[in-house]
Amino acid sequence: MSSEPSPESNQILPLAVICGASATGLGVGRDLGRRGVAVVFADFESFRPGFVSRYVSKNESGIIAQSEEELIDKLVTLGSRQPVKPVLFQTTDQMVLTIAQHRERLVQHFHIADSTRPGIADVVTDKKSFYELCVKHGVVSPRTVFPETLEQALTVKSQFDFPVIIKPIHGHLWRERLKGRKLLTADSPEEFEQIVRNFADDIHELMIQELIPGPESNLWIGGFYLRQRDGEPGAIFTGRKLRQHPPGFGSASLADACQNEDVVRLSGKFLRDIGYRGVCGTEFKFDERDSQYKMVEVNPRQTLWFALIDAAGIPLNYYAYCDLAGLPLPEAGSLRDGTKWILFEKDLITSIGYILKGKLGVFRWLGSYRNIRVHAVMSMSDRRPMFSLLRTYAVRVWSRFIRR
Repeated sequence: MSSEPSPESNQILPLAVICGASATGLGVGRDLGRRGVAVVFADFESFRPGFVSRYVSKNESGIIAQSEEELIDKLVTLGSRQPVKPVLFQTTDQMVLTIAQHRERLVQHFHIADSTRPGIADVVTDKKSFYELCVKHGVVSPRTVFPETLEQALTVKSQFDFPVIIKPIHGHLWRERLKGRKLLTADSPEEFEQIVRNFADDIHELMIQELIPGPESNLWIGGFYLRQRDGEPGAIFTGRKLRQHPPGFGSASLADACQNEDVVRLSGKFLRDIGYRGVCGTEFKFDERDSQYKMVEVNPRQTLWFALIDAAGIPLNYYAYCDLAGLPLPEAGSLRDGTKWILFEKDLITSIGYILKGKLGVFRWLGSYRNIRVHAVMSMSDRRPMFSLLRTYAVRVWSRFIRR
């Protein structure tokens, strides 16, 4: 493969339009911006940190939309006036589904990954359809049931050992109802019954899943880009979650890069079987009871910890950009084991909780911060997003607690 295209060359590099200006999108924008790619963010909220990054385009303004229809209209307007087709990325589930729904209109003005086509994005983000895909293709995953009625939910509880997980099939639609949490846990049959009765009218939108025991370091993550022309992996990353926020069942707050051929093999087989082409993040939990990696989820997009991938020596976001734009592909890189990524403010909250409960010693906590090479938001070379993040938290506290 050839070397990276030079920003100083006469070639006009396509604009990168990133739908989602949160810390996830910011990481993608930084990876591309450092390589001379002009970046534009699009979001439904103006206070997101990506909008104030030093890497945003000086010639194009960011897109802030009040509705999905307005977002699509503004994207079409932006794309139609560019000298070369921009590359479009989506960094939230809502953005993935919105772009997929309007793909036929957008593809006239943007380079868009094949993974946004119907039958891929909508299936993978639907947890029930995803579980059915795992069963169909022989992928081991946590035992899961999808009750249609309250009576069914109360009946199937006898099939599980406690604690169990209760979570929505369409997680992005329930964020407000669950007050920012991804799921609920029931430690006893009594607590389980109380939870499902609280959601009795919407029980068909929930799934019940076994909780695989073991530390957070048993959560393995994979980052992949599968080429558009042949569906083969062009850039591959594996790592582990070390801590999460909220503790145990949230998003990664501390993660490191490390080789895992089992995650590569299992992810690659599943993605090829479903015909996936594009950016993807996979997650497995290693079950110490039977020594198996069990697939937890597949995200048809970049996820929060993707900034770790470039820091660990794999230029996955840039590789995806070049492949979609039809530019010479960069070298896929080699993984630097032990490289760490952190979302500091969330990890601090989780760590303090563990320390107070006696689950984490102070020296062990401090030692876990060795080899951190990249922060989700904090960056001395791109400082403004840090201050924007403080405003984001203030807005969330106001809307969730004070205003109510």
